[in-house]
Amino acid sequence: WKDLGFCRFGYDDITDERVNKSLGTESVNLHSTASLVPLLDEFWLLKVDMEWAGHMIFLTHPACKPNLKAEVLQHARDEDFVFVARGPVLSNSGLRHSEVCAEFVKWAGQVIEKRKHICIELTVRQDDENNAFAIKRLKGLGLDIF
Repeated sequence: WKDLGFCRFGYDDITDERVNKSLGTESVNLHSTASLVPLLDEFWLLKVDMEWAGHMIFLTHPACKPNLKAEVLQHARDEDFVFVARGPVLSNSGLRHSEVCAEFVKWAGQVIEKRKHICIELTVRQDDENNAFAIKRLKGLGLDIF
């Protein structure tokens, strides 16, 4: 591809292996952090999938109805568990929000160190209560996304 003039590649829909397993998407989304490792030098832009960013990190996936959003935050804040909207109800993903964020910070640090750019497939707002909770947690772990 580079010989044809393509010199900047993006890697789309990246998720974490534990997230894929928790959501039951391990056979659907093959763009995991592990599969990216041997290819990382070929890409300049890495796009974090909405499933990882929305459900697991920033707690504001568009599939989550507004009436459930506060409950998602409450579970993350009080119990440290990520709950995911499954239609009209929430389901415990079995993943701790603190661990998901720590894994994201570790991965982000590794790719930033290699001078790669990260795009999050989600609107993240500091004035959104769920986002603010996640932003504060990420900042506490050493990653300031803004």
